[in-house]
Amino acid sequence: MALNFSINKMRIISIIICILLISCETEEEIKYNIFKYEKKLIVQGYISSDSKIVVKVGKSLPPLTNFTDTIDISVKEVRIKVIANDIPLFLLQEQGTGYFVSPDTFIANKHTKYQLEVTAEGFPSVISEPVYLPIMPQIDSVSILTINELDNIQLKFYDYDINKNYYYFQRYIYHNGNKEIEDFFNGEKSSDPIFYSSKIIYDNMFNGKNYEIRDLFPTFFTYNDDTVKADSIKVTLYTLSDELVKYLESLNEWDLTKDDMWQEIPVQIFSNIRGGYGIFYSFSRKSVTLKI
Repeated sequence: MALNFSINKMRIISIIICILLISCETEEEIKYNIFKYEKKLIVQGYISSDSKIVVKVGKSLPPLTNFTDTIDISVKEVRIKVIANDIPLFLLQEQGTGYFVSPDTFIANKHTKYQLEVTAEGFPSVISEPVYLPIMPQIDSVSILTINELDNIQLKFYDYDINKNYYYFQRYIYHNGNKEIEDFFNGEKSSDPIFYSSKIIYDNMFNGKNYEIRDLFPTFFTYNDDTVKADSIKVTLYTLSDELVKYLESLNEWDLTKDDMWQEIPVQIFSNIRGGYGIFYSFSRKSVTLKI
């Protein structure tokens, strides 16, 4: 009886060993992608009171992609239709890979709603939410002040609209049209305006009142052992659309929290492109140039 029990026990152990060996031999790595990825169009563009409509088009990349300049984000057969008050106006003209502008004759109207409809090969079409031009900023005066031997630009304007407005101030310094020296005065330039959320001026404290901006600026520097003096300065006051402000605020919040391991819900970047990603916004601006 004891012998039969031992034999049965050995058989069970042998069967278990065989199963384990077989399972080891047939083990297969199962790959599972935890990210759901669907490629979409990325549309970034603006319309302003005094310049062309400008739009850049690209494509989204899979999560965790290490983005570099060598990665191709271009798309083919792009068509961008401009729609005004639900009526198609014209197609934007491509001036470079993924870079589109409106005709030189186009002038935007304040009380018109504008949308972009974008199609491209291999992508679902997208359309932007409607945007309107914000109010034109009202500059009262611009002057140069010397305070404690330092030069300041002083700009005064009136926030005549009682609705919530968002302002943005920029200045640019010139020296005889010398581009290299202008870059030294002003830093890196871009053909398109660049805005930062930290520099937005909210009208909460001066709604419907006068407001004054003062900004310190350099009037000379040493260039090749010579003293170079600025001869003029251009100041620009913008009013920004709600869409642009929401986008900049969400971008700033994302940047502040992207490395926070305790962030419960990731910040979503604001987008007003239906069926894709990106932003279509508007701004109005007024500029004044002063001789120094």
